[in-house]
Amino acid sequence: MSQRSDALTVALTGQLPFILVIAAVLALIASFLLLKLYRRSVIKSMRRRGTSELLETKGFLPPEPEHKPNEAPLSFIFVDRVQARAGTNGDKLFRSARRRRWLTACVQTIAGVCFAATMTAAFLSAGKMDFSPFR
Repeated sequence: MSQRSDALTVALTGQLPFILVIAAVLALIASFLLLKLYRRSVIKSMRRRGTSELLETKGFLPPEPEHKPNEAPLSFIFVDRVQARAGTNGDKLFRSARRRRWLTACVQTIAGVCFAATMTAAFLSAGKMDFSPFR
């Protein structure tokens, strides 16, 4: 077999996506392990630095009295577009919430396009194919 057919076989058999998926799974496991170690070290550091008298028991503690449920009915205040334009206190919060949703959508779209471009470039370079817009 020629060198071109071997590279094409490697690209078409799915070795590259398999390697990328395995790398992502291993990175996920490594990140969870690092986060666990970091959390443990932060807790140790916090315990070393200070002690609180509130956490230490001093003799018998009587049981806490039961909390009665709130008798007043709940009141919900909904902020919609009309109230936001009227200049109420929720104007800034409403605009910020709407902007955040669009910002999150844009970031996710850009990340998806970058991932697709990376996978396409890797697939085409693995097969030693030329880059053309119709491929």
